Amino acid sequence: LDTIIVGSLDPLVDRAEDFVAWQDPNWGRRPKFGKFNSSMVLLRAGSHPEVWTSFESECVAGTRPNPVAYSDQAWIFRMLGEHHPVWSEQDGVLSFKRHIVRRSLFTRRPDLTKPTNLPAGARIIFFHGGIDPRRPDIQERHGWIRQHIA
Repeated sequence: LDTIIVGSLDPLVDRAEDFVAWQDPNWGRRPKFGKFNSSMVLLRAGSHPEVWTSFESECVAGTRPNPVAYSDQAWIFRMLGEHHPVWSEQDGVLSFKRHIVRRSLFTRRPDLTKPTNLPAGARIIFFHGGIDPRRPDIQERHGWIRQHIA
């Protein structure tokens, strides 16, 4: 898995809304992808059936001209818009490569060679984009990961 739970999830899931998603850490940088990252979604059973029914009908009709714009994340955003609540860094929902690891000054890519600390208030960390928290070299440099992997 590409996710590590490092704190209580109770404040994240004890909500009354029908839909909450993790705010994509690239929101604003890649507008065609949309606001939501589907790595973490809270969906009340039965709410927003249009997300599925519209997707199914368009897929069957073969009207998907741009596969990138029709990723699950982009589709949810297209159907629901940006006015739904999200979890973000302020809620302790973090991207390892966007919120924790520093970027190389030269390549602008995550620099996995520098040790990191677990941020205060963190609840869940996503290792999306090909970074595997089970890798021994990752655990060695980022010791807090080893403490939270079951």
